[in-house]
Parts: sequence; structure tokens; C-alpha cells
Amino acid sequence: MLCPEELATVTTAAAIGLAQDRSTEEIGILAAVFTQIGDVLATIAVQRAAIEACCEKKCSRSSDNH
Repeated sequence: MLCPEELATVTTAAAIGLAQDRSTEEIGILAAVFTQIGDVLATIAVQRAAIEACCEKKCSRSSDNH
């Protein structure tokens, strides 16, 4: 796993690479697509965490009753 600084560097390099030889309109479309991907990934992560927390509570309650 990359440290935060390395991740920022790799991300910046990727963005610069993607932007090269593209029009402003194409860069805007790419930005919108990657923003949407990020939003969906965040939604999935939050939902998974909520489901895991719910399951942990249920498991904890059932073991407390025994």
C-alpha cells in the first residue's frame, strides 16, 4: 500500500498523463467520469461499512444472549 504522499504523487502524474493531448472538453468529460466513479465507490464503501456494523451488532447481541 502506498503512503498518502506517494498516492498523491501517483494520482497527480496519472491526471497529467491523461490530460496530455486532450482537448479541454475531453478533460472535462474525463473529470466528470472519474468524479462519478469516485462517488459510486464512496457509496459502496459506506454501505459495506454500514452492513458490516449491523452484522457485528447482531452477532454481538446473539453471543450476549448465550
